[in-house]
Amino acid sequence: LTINGLHGGYGGPGSKTVLPGEAICKCDIRLVESQRVDDVFDKVEAHVRRHAPDVEFVRLHGMDPSKTPMDSPFTAPLQRAIRAGRGEEPLLVPAMGGSLPDYAFTKILGIPAFLTPYANPDEANHSPNENLEIERFIDGIRTGAAVLLELGTM
Repeated sequence: LTINGLHGGYGGPGSKTVLPGEAICKCDIRLVESQRVDDVFDKVEAHVRRHAPDVEFVRLHGMDPSKTPMDSPFTAPLQRAIRAGRGEEPLLVPAMGGSLPDYAFTKILGIPAFLTPYANPDEANHSPNENLEIERFIDGIRTGAAVLLELGTM
């Protein structure tokens, strides 16, 4: 659970000796495979109601988590493609954080979804100084082509 922001009272220039009429807290929660959005919303809302019954709880939106098993028939071809495109052995990570609607593929369509990151470790993803080394960009193009070739031969 991440508290994205807390707001309340007067925040403008100078000072004011006023009591705030309201306070707002905006949060997000990253789910893991066995969790479901509605169930987590229900549990958090019940917790807020129990400990702060006067607080208004507003549900915004959510995405169910997704996870493709590492023993998928697509794992080995993707490994070969990454090896061919990058010239090195891929690092297999069975689960990682992120907000992607992969559940549409894995849960609704019933097909596997894999993430193949191309960026450098210090990319500063989604920040003001997000970056991508040119070499990584070119490796990504080679890897993408190798993935298409491998999957096309299945």
